[in-house]
Amino acid sequence: MLDVDLSEYSSQAKRINVSLPSALIKVIDNAVKSKGSQYKDRSDFLATAARSELRG
Repeated sequence: MLDVDLSEYSSQAKRINVSLPSALIKVIDNAVKSKGSQYKDRSDFLATAARSELRG
């Protein structure tokens, strides 16, 4: 198992432009709505997914 320090990814948020298939955006938005308080918004969902992927 690899231990990755993700503290550097918790800094100030920066706006980026990402292109995703519209069907995927709908699925993400539905997940955000259905999970309620787990995700604040789409950006929070994507940041959480990125951190999870970087952890391995």
